[in-house]
Amino acid sequence: MFGTLTKVTIPNTVTAIGNYAFENCTNLEEVVIYDSSNLENIGNYAFLNCPKLEKFNIPAKVKSVGYAAFEECENLEEIT
Repeated sequence: MFGTLTKVTIPNTVTAIGNYAFENCTNLEEVVIYDSSNLENIGNYAFLNCPKLEKFNIPAKVKSVGYAAFEECENLEEIT
């Protein structure tokens, strides 16, 4: 299932992305997180091995980004 996921939108009600949440989503290209999001934490290895992910926007409310959250995302060129 995760291999076919290309885009995910994180709802404003989500406060944390758990450890390994999107691990091995090898076709994931886009993660949409709105500036009005209540997201505060991104877990360890949350996006481990998402090689097609090129950009990631971290909202201002995020207080912590876990260890190696973007490990093996070799095409990730921009984190804002």
